[in-house]
Amino acid sequence: MLSDKILDEVLPSIPKDITTEIIKLLVQCPGQLPKRSNIVDFLNENPPVKIPFASIHFFQLKTGGQLIYPPSYGKNEDSYHGLWDSIIKNTIEVFGKHNASLPLLEFDRNTSKKTTTGCNHPDMVVKVRNICLFRGEEKCPEGVGDPSKELTEKIKGWKYGDAPYIFGYYAIETFITFVTMHKPITKSNNKRKQSVYSKRIAKFDLGRLSDRIRIINFLRNVCRILPIIANLCLQRD
Repeated sequence: MLSDKILDEVLPSIPKDITTEIIKLLVQCPGQLPKRSNIVDFLNENPPVKIPFASIHFFQLKTGGQLIYPPSYGKNEDSYHGLWDSIIKNTIEVFGKHNASLPLLEFDRNTSKKTTTGCNHPDMVVKVRNICLFRGEEKCPEGVGDPSKELTEKIKGWKYGDAPYIFGYYAIETFITFVTMHKPITKSNNKRKQSVYSKRIAKFDLGRLSDRIRIINFLRNVCRILPIIANLCLQRD
């Protein structure tokens, strides 16, 4: 066994792992939910602290390594799942699990359960406390249909209480467009049933390293306000 003297000499040289502390700082919730007019600025806010990763540890991270060397892809939609998930799903998962206000963060694909879409299946969903606050529609370059329209057309009525918006994205090849989705506007002189509508808030190209870095920061900020949105929604078992 090592003597106490040797241990005292060795242990101080072992750097303390502060990854968890740093990530907790990165996902702190703001005091209130950003207004629609300010949401773009909020989602592009820079991190409050630098991330002091040694290169050897950075490339061991599920998100970090694939940030530099993303998965390859082919021509059909299934071949893009690795790319989309490595940046979008994995980022939300990493930041989400360190946000104490997101204890029940769930991911799924091609499901209508708890998504308010009837029999329609969003391609990717993220649920917070059984509420689908983030969803995606994805297509390969030769895919059929318009994913931007599918995002809103699949939602059967607004069942998100007083939440002013929820998040979505549509992916076509390496291009990712993020939107906020909003409660239908009811007009007294219009008896037609209004649909959920969306507003584009950002677009990224996963083929570019600079955009992959930007999208991770963007999603970090999304994770910061998901708990606030969930609190404004009607709870579902």
